[in-house]
Amino acid sequence: MGKMGIVLRKTHLIDVVNGHIKENANIVIDGDTIVDIFYKDSAIDSDQHEIIDLEGCFALPGLIDLHTHLIWSGGSDPVRVVEEEGIQLSLLHAALNARKTLEAGGHDPFWGEQADGPAELIKAVRKQVLRGAKVIKVSATGGVYGQQNSPPGK
Repeated sequence: MGKMGIVLRKTHLIDVVNGHIKENANIVIDGDTIVDIFYKDSAIDSDQHEIIDLEGCFALPGLIDLHTHLIWSGGSDPVRVVEEEGIQLSLLHAALNARKTLEAGGHDPFWGEQADGPAELIKAVRKQVLRGAKVIKVSATGGVYGQQNSPPGK
């Protein structure tokens, strides 16, 4: 008979609700579901579970977007800007962009357009293309860009 599940052994579990890192967490997974988390350094039945040792690694719950563009300028040709500025100045701009991103609560606060409906979306895309955009990314959730101009309570 096959193994019943997986145990991620001795990981640092990030508790995003309480803001703590819990040491030596053992996470038991059955299929695509976490069925147990325990912190005792007890023996785990390797006949029942595949054991993956994650000592020194971190487990992050949920889906966390780690995708950022801190070094980009937000202009039409950010690669050229980095090449012209050099690494030192680009790193200073990246630090400032990190602060702006954290304060805005999300991804690339210097790019984007807010659009309400198809006609405004077409105008927003045209505006970005005129600025030199080669790719259009659509965020239909309101996201960071919609927060500043959203009606109260939205």
